[in-house]
Amino acid sequence: MKEGNDKFELVVRRSADGRVVLTVASRHLDVAIGAGLLEARPLADCIGAERTALGGRGAPVRLRFGRERVIATTLARGGVLGRLLSNGFASTRRLDDLVALQLEIEGRNVPVAPFAFARARRQGGSVEPGVAGSWVLEFATVEQQDGLDAARQLRQALDSGERRALLEAAAAAIRVLHAAGITHADLNATNLLLARAPARAWLIDFGGSTLGAPLAPLAHAAIGNLARLLRSAEKVKLLGAALGAFDLAAFVRGYAAAAGREAGAAVDLRALTRRALFAAVRARYQRSIVWHRLGWRLFGRRSPAR
Repeated sequence: MKEGNDKFELVVRRSADGRVVLTVASRHLDVAIGAGLLEARPLADCIGAERTALGGRGAPVRLRFGRERVIATTLARGGVLGRLLSNGFASTRRLDDLVALQLEIEGRNVPVAPFAFARARRQGGSVEPGVAGSWVLEFATVEQQDGLDAARQLRQALDSGERRALLEAAAAAIRVLHAAGITHADLNATNLLLARAPARAWLIDFGGSTLGAPLAPLAHAAIGNLARLLRSAEKVKLLGAALGAFDLAAFVRGYAAAAGREAGAAVDLRALTRRALFAAVRARYQRSIVWHRLGWRLFGRRSPAR
């Protein structure tokens, strides 16, 4: 069965016993089947799988799809709830929603890691409705060449020019996201991928994100997203170590510059000074950081979800 539109053609396959449902971007179908993804085996046991050093939840696994490599993770609940409950889900709805959201975001030309496959594996019980059991939900995107999450990339030995070029590229990518009307539900230092020479940026992990009208640079949701990213930089101990005040200014400059290039921008950018944008983000960050620091002391500073 083929599903999707001309740009995103998906192929759905089910195992004979109905315990595995595999949704694949059509160009990857043969390799996915060859890797054993239609069998009910964990990602790490699939043919050619190798564990990665990437942080965050989901135990990321790298798989080779022809000339490409993909990064696959197991969906997990976040926050305190995620610490208390297993990774099993009662249905595949969360995965179905994530695939639809990912393809919609790709269709809006946001710089993202492209969709590769999604897999739901039934554990225990029966595949019949109403029978006890749970689904393990897995999602994979194409690995971006030379890309590292921002937490790792910015800890490397970089000169000031390289670091600021990366920050400006990151800010520009987030501005494209906001201009497309997308508010990232978990914008943090591990969901932002950066590559050097030249500086480039991509965004990943859109579960729970919302779609709507384009966000003006000083919109409440846009400022909240940027403040969330700033909190995560403190959480993974980038602030004051790898990043200083001049670097934050470079990030804001990149965001404002990208906004200035938008056709028919919804605000008068001559009035949108970098100082005003920086102040708005900083104020939002300061209003919430005390409670987050308390939570980190109580539950530990785990890296934000990948």
